[in-house]
Amino acid sequence: MKAGAAEQVVFETAGLLAYDATRKQFLFMSSGGNGAAGLHESSVSGSTLTWSYVDGSGAKTRYIISRTPDCKWYEVGAVSRDDGATWTKNFEMTLVRKQ
Repeated sequence: MKAGAAEQVVFETAGLLAYDATRKQFLFMSSGGNGAAGLHESSVSGSTLTWSYVDGSGAKTRYIISRTPDCKWYEVGAVSRDDGATWTKNFEMTLVRKQ
């Protein structure tokens, strides 16, 4: 954003990460500003969270979230139409926590 420019919302979402002790797996709930929501299986490795889902057409979508050295949220999304053999990046964002 340029200095002095008015802020504008370009993306709204909320997420909740939980551990299901019975199933012994992480779950990630997402809710977008457009009203879409979902509960997704996920995994955590170090400081990286990966969550994914399969849409109605059978395409797999995954998101990999990590923290940058300067504590920003960095997320990359990709889609696969061949059961995960190849992935095409379709989303990338870096978020900064507002104080």
